[in-house]
Amino acid sequence: MIIWKSLEKLVQKQDWYTNGYRANIIIYTLAYVSHFLKKRKLELDYLKIWSVQDISDELEELVLNLSKEMNSLLIDDNPSKTTSNVSEWAKKDACWGHILGHANGLDAYFTDSIVNTFLPLDKVKDIEELAASKEKRNNDLASRDKLNSIDKNYWFMLLDYLNEFHDISYTQKGLLKTAQRQTRDFSTKQCHVLNEILENYGDEFDKYSSSRSLLYS
Repeated sequence: MIIWKSLEKLVQKQDWYTNGYRANIIIYTLAYVSHFLKKRKLELDYLKIWSVQDISDELEELVLNLSKEMNSLLIDDNPSKTTSNVSEWAKKDACWGHILGHANGLDAYFTDSIVNTFLPLDKVKDIEELAASKEKRNNDLASRDKLNSIDKNYWFMLLDYLNEFHDISYTQKGLLKTAQRQTRDFSTKQCHVLNEILENYGDEFDKYSSSRSLLYS
């Protein structure tokens, strides 16, 4: 969306843009960028675009040059064009074929300075895996902090409740007894099991506890 909005503003300001086909121009411009990247197993640095909330000067120059070419290719007369209605012509496979027929000229705008800002797909995978790992680590830490903040008396009462009303596993019972000793720094596996217990029975137990508190208040 950041790329799209940026290109909308750029196209709108150009002297050559006089025909109102902005959406078609932008769609084909970005489609060709995608086509070029796919052929060369490259990808835009989306994380960088997101972090700065804007496109780079290099990408701006590229899409602006391509959009001007797309405008010309959409409105020109050519033998494959089956209608004078540009919007209808833009919906046809032949229109994309016409654009691909000018690939050599379009590819010339992908200069080394621009291509060097793209990422190889294997590097993108590494970045995504690193980001996923970091997110998981942060989630694990947040989960551990949450569980550590729960008072041991809560675990006592929860285990009593579950023993009375539910048939939980030996492992779950053992871990709840461990939590009763107010153990800190639960392992990732222990956090997973405790969170699963809270997810399955926490709300139910809290309602039960509240009703008993009202009964004896």
